[in-house]
Order: sequence, then C-alpha cells, then structure tokens
Amino acid sequence: FPTVSMSDPDFSRGMWRGPVWINLAYGSIQGLNRYGFENEASELAFRLCDGVYRVFNDERKFYEFYDPTAHHTRDLDRKKGNRWKALTLGTGPQKSFVGWTGLVNTLVVEHLFGYRVADGKHRVEPRFPRQAVGKAYSLRIPRSSLAIDVAILDPDRFRLSLRGTDNKFLEREVGFGEAVEFWDSKEGLKGNAI
Repeated sequence: FPTVSMSDPDFSRGMWRGPVWINLAYGSIQGLNRYGFENEASELAFRLCDGVYRVFNDERKFYEFYDPTAHHTRDLDRKKGNRWKALTLGTGPQKSFVGWTGLVNTLVVEHLFGYRVADGKHRVEPRFPRQAVGKAYSLRIPRSSLAIDVAILDPDRFRLSLRGTDNKFLEREVGFGEAVEFWDSKEGLKGNAI
C-alpha cells in the first residue's frame, strides 16, 4: 500500500511520497471488503499486518509510516529540507507511534479472524488468505476468557478451536468466511454454523 505507485517517477521513501500509512491502507481494505472483494482484502490485510509485525519484531517499535519494500525503517525520511521538523521530530518516521498503527490489530481481530460479539454471542468468521496455508494463529480475548485458534488447512478450509471459561472447548472445520456463532452454556461451549 504505498501512497504513490512504486512505478511512478515521483515515488520516494519520503513521508507522503510512497511509504505505507496504515490509516489509508485500512480504509482501502475495508472498501475492498465492503464491495465483495473478500479474498483480495484478506490477502492485503495479511501482508500489511505481517509487515508491521515483522518491523516491530526487529526494531521493537511501532511507527507512523512504513517502507513498502522492506521490513525495516532505515531508508525512510521525513520531509527532507524542513529543518524545523528534523529538529523537533527527527528525520524518519515517528517512533513509538501507535496511533493508526493499532489498526493492524483491528484487521487481525475483525477481518482475518472475523471475531465479533453481539447479544451475548460470539462469532468467528475466519478469512485468512492463501499465504497462510499450513500456519496456525491464536487470538486471546481476556475479557471473555476466550481463546480462538485457527489452523489454515487449505485456502478454503480452516480448523477452528475455541476454548472458553473453565476450559470449555469447541472445535469445527469451516470454510473461508463461514461464520460460527458460539456461547457458554452449563454443558460447555455451544456453537452452530450460520
């Protein structure tokens, strides 16, 4: 999601001339999803989140913008020639800037896992892309004492494991975007496909 196409002669790694801004990428992914391009939205959400998490893993910081071609921030700059900005904010992206970078977590929870709560019922609707096949991901919801594990078996088949309070357990195989609604009961987690 560079802000300027990398093939454009005006592309650079300078702030608004090419780096990835999470707020713009998030809006684009939401738009793709709303217009029915769920596969494309999932692929881009996965790549965006993976890139941000890789940078964090290596540099231990979140930033306000990211390099569209690398998993580091060394080559990025902030408004070259603006001495005041360089003096007050530095010459690269702002460090420890959670701001809209926190939207990657929203993409993971709401888009890739498809997790929502309504009327006391939890809903999971996994939409992991082809790049995730063979991997497994876990999501913990402390407030609900809930653990959601998704193993991506193939592009349209996921093993969904849910663990609630008192280690109540539910396991299902679901397809891409197939919703499972579940809730705690005295007998354990109850769920059904929607």
